[in-house]
Amino acid sequence: LVKAIKAKTDAKIVLVYFGGRPRLLEEMVEQADAVVVGFLPGPSSGQALADIFSGKVNPNGRLPITYPRYDDSGGIPYFRAVSDQCTSGSGTLPHWESVPCEVQWPFGHGLSYTTYKYSDLVVSGGRGEDLIVSVKVKNTGLFAGSETVMFFTFDMYRSTTPEYKRLRAFEKIHLEVGQEETVTKTVPADDLKFIGPHDDKHYISDPQL
Repeated sequence: LVKAIKAKTDAKIVLVYFGGRPRLLEEMVEQADAVVVGFLPGPSSGQALADIFSGKVNPNGRLPITYPRYDDSGGIPYFRAVSDQCTSGSGTLPHWESVPCEVQWPFGHGLSYTTYKYSDLVVSGGRGEDLIVSVKVKNTGLFAGSETVMFFTFDMYRSTTPEYKRLRAFEKIHLEVGQEETVTKTVPADDLKFIGPHDDKHYISDPQL
């Protein structure tokens, strides 16, 4: 039905998904002009959607999960080991290689009716010290909006298998058109420690930090 509508009319197609868990939407996403993932929104969802579609509200939600693209990678979360990957190619060893798993949308993904520009990233701190991060965010679009600024850490190598990336701090800010704001967050040194390779109760800091 969606393909027929797409082929015979110039109507815009918006896919709205309500559900308590992710469903595979790949083919539908390719046909749709926009996608709204609402999960379980409650009895006021109709009015909320009407406000978004009419432009009364500028959407600013972010995905709290990694949304899967295929049924065999549905369990790949954003907080995972670097070594958790999928295979690419055909045949058996050595005719395939490990590659990052494809997902429909990554953790934290979300669109808006406006755009934002990040600049002037500043990071201070060292091993055993609090990590202080700041970044400038500017609304470069045509509408006022709210942006969730997220700070991640990632480590490609350490003495124990590192996570691919980890959300350390976030803040939602509201910006008028052309407005710019600097967001600063502090990540405590203890939060950056991990369990060492010789003692599962011994938290250490990465000597490369």
